[in-house]
Amino acid sequence: MGLHTGDPCFACGKKIMEDDDVVVCPECGTPYHRSCWEKNGKCINIWLHRDGKTWERPSEPEPEEEAPVQKQICPRCGAENNADAKFCPSCGMTLQDTPQSFWQTPPEDPNASQNTSQQRESVSERFRRTAAEINALQDSYCGMDPDSKLEEERLGDVADFVQRNTIYYLPKFQQFQKTGRRISLNFPAFLFPQYFFAYRKMWGVALILVAIFALLSIPQELWALQTSLPDFIALWGKGDYAVLAQMYPQMQQQLQHLSDRLDQYENIIYNASMICNYFELCLKIFLGIFGNFFYFRFVLRRVRQIKSENLPEIMYRDRLRTRGGTNGWLILAIFAAEYVLTALLLTVLFLILFLS
Repeated sequence: MGLHTGDPCFACGKKIMEDDDVVVCPECGTPYHRSCWEKNGKCINIWLHRDGKTWERPSEPEPEEEAPVQKQICPRCGAENNADAKFCPSCGMTLQDTPQSFWQTPPEDPNASQNTSQQRESVSERFRRTAAEINALQDSYCGMDPDSKLEEERLGDVADFVQRNTIYYLPKFQQFQKTGRRISLNFPAFLFPQYFFAYRKMWGVALILVAIFALLSIPQELWALQTSLPDFIALWGKGDYAVLAQMYPQMQQQLQHLSDRLDQYENIIYNASMICNYFELCLKIFLGIFGNFFYFRFVLRRVRQIKSENLPEIMYRDRLRTRGGTNGWLILAIFAAEYVLTALLLTVLFLILFLS
């Protein structure tokens, strides 16, 4: 009988048989089928390598005594279900991950008559805590079957990728699949589309929108400058600007020259500003209506790409959560990129007007 006969292969999880060709990692001692080792090309038990530990044979679980048949009560609708039921047939709520403490009656306190007020307080705290646990657990699948399909991908995989606010997105995704409609309101995508897509790690779309909005803001900035520049020239050399006027004696003439150049294109700047305003509003309305559908296609495409890497189950789940989810720091990065790009475009335009 081989040394590792009966032990699970770390890559595929199947038990190693006596006639199997076995490979053991020389650093941590993790056993593999030779075919699994050659498929990965290295040891994938990264946790042992990271912590400097060695592989140990998993201990056999002790036999458990058979528990009496129990019923579980759905915390949402109150319907009675079998103890092994995963979903409530009445309301569809997931029961498999619901904390057992919700329907277990706490043991009686022998001194209940002496501390009734304390007991009431503990019961209320217990129910508040249990409600928070249920909400945290149910947010992931929203009472849906994680093995159901969104096109060709598991709903559970999509939920692992989305992570935050699945209670909003998963029903929307199912609606897209069932009805074929692409319209769904998303107010963050309407108000701040570039920041919304950056927050959801759609960097390409966010950068394209930054470039578009920066270009659309140029006529508006020029129009604001044209209307405020005459008042600024009138105040030049007075009050707080007296020191600057002494340091840059030619600045007033240059500012007047810039104001004259802007006045020459007053109608063009005004019309361009109005057109850009309308175009920006239409673009935001379009993104607010179709933003959820764009995110739906993005999630399915990313999940499909990660699945094509053929990773072990543990690494596959970790990769979904790493590449998916949200990132608030990207909002700051996109804001900075938009500010810098707008400043560069305005600088180039000012140089052209000054030198012309």
